Amino acid sequence: MSGIYSLLSAAKTQERNLEVTSNNLANVNTNGFKADKAVFREFLKDAKATSPNSYEGGLKHDEFLSPYLKGATRYAITEEVISDMQPGTYQLTENSYDLAIKGKGFFSVSTPTGTRYTKDGAFQRSADGFLIDAVGNFVLGTNGKINVSGEKLNITSDGLVQVDDNFVDQLRIVGFDDPSRLTKAGKSYYVANKAQPVLPLTKEFSIHQGMLEKSNTSLVKEMLNLITAERSFQAVQRGIKTIDSIDEQSLRLAR
Repeated sequence: MSGIYSLLSAAKTQERNLEVTSNNLANVNTNGFKADKAVFREFLKDAKATSPNSYEGGLKHDEFLSPYLKGATRYAITEEVISDMQPGTYQLTENSYDLAIKGKGFFSVSTPTGTRYTKDGAFQRSADGFLIDAVGNFVLGTNGKINVSGEKLNITSDGLVQVDDNFVDQLRIVGFDDPSRLTKAGKSYYVANKAQPVLPLTKEFSIHQGMLEKSNTSLVKEMLNLITAERSFQAVQRGIKTIDSIDEQSLRLAR
């Protein structure tokens, strides 16, 4: 009977795997998108030995906990979802407002919910002459919003912004110790957290004007992941149905 709880936890993890893979596929054409990967681990092999105040102890009465073996059962859980920060392909656009970062670093963008960080450099000029991203949020320089009013925009490899050959500002490019563990905030945005403080960068990157970094999602790889996850989920469903059938037969015999 306890096996059904292990299978149910496996179904949950495969469901999460399907969600992550489907999201990767949905963003295969999103500028600067980084594919995610769900990381799983075995959990609660013997919950009886856990502290009641620990995370494991808090799950002793979870829906997956076997009431028959009191936690002495193997479970699968989604430990975390991390991003693959390998660069995507670079597409030449020849649009002077399109920017790509090669190497480390993220653009800084001011949003209504605070500063966000992105690899998506599909920028444009707002009606009042400021550099903005595709959804209208201001791209930040070292002095704040960047005024790009003028005829000719030139951005150097180290992020210096020049308008009509006059220096205006420098792009605020930042880095993180482990960017794969940043929190995604939608629209190719990332938000910094306490574990990953913002680190101003002065090197280890180069800005390429008239170019965009595309998604690093591999269509072939994600399609294979999707097929594998679906088959695993179906196998778990069959296992649950088999155990349920055996239980029904056992109850009939007991009567």
